[in-house]
Amino acid sequence: NLKEYTYTLEFQDLFENLDNWVVDVMPGISSGNNEIQHYSDSPDNVFLTKIDNQNVLVLRSLERKYGNYNYTSGKVYSKLPFGPYGFYNIKAKVPKDNCLFPAIWMLPLEERYQYGRSPSCGEMDIMESICKDKRAFYVAHYGGTYPNNDKSPDFPNNFFQVEINWDYPHYFGVEWQPEYMKFWLDARVVNGKVEGIEGARISSEEWYSLTNEGELRHKGAPFDVPFNLIMNLAVGGNWANSLNC
Repeated sequence: NLKEYTYTLEFQDLFENLDNWVVDVMPGISSGNNEIQHYSDSPDNVFLTKIDNQNVLVLRSLERKYGNYNYTSGKVYSKLPFGPYGFYNIKAKVPKDNCLFPAIWMLPLEERYQYGRSPSCGEMDIMESICKDKRAFYVAHYGGTYPNNDKSPDFPNNFFQVEINWDYPHYFGVEWQPEYMKFWLDARVVNGKVEGIEGARISSEEWYSLTNEGELRHKGAPFDVPFNLIMNLAVGGNWANSLNC
């Protein structure tokens, strides 16, 4: 019987500006996924606009030269980290097309060297979508650095077991607490409680972090430090290539 929490709103970004975000500029090869785009700070790749009278952040991929790359795209991360712990819920209209790999995830950018590099520092993938596949995936990464890394949940428990209409925006969320992590689709907080479509629930007994020497760190690590929120639209990469996108 795992403890349940109640929530009140502490942060909400209505995207009147990008003051809470850093626009990342980096080559796709540095992602570790062999992505074929270069993330750019061009206003053609990352910009704000209005849709149905609401401010929205747009991350757009383009077939455009950038050094040795033939594609550019957008990636942002939060200036300040969040947590540890809480409920994080992001509304997004996710593009579906060949070679596209959009993601909403969390990584401890300021604390990554406390527990080493990913995934020993921990990573929460709130939503990953690939090409025209109709599923929304989620997973937590932890353990040691590659090849001593680990993750949970495993397939086929790492995606929402419902049919998603990608023509519309959806809420993708994660409930992150000392005792557990739980993924949510189209959730909202009602009287302090999260209600929506439930994904997998991971017990803290499952996650762990290893030092470079392979020694087990203290209980709770690596998900006991603040994490930054990251949103990006990748092009290609190992996963997309595996589907012959």
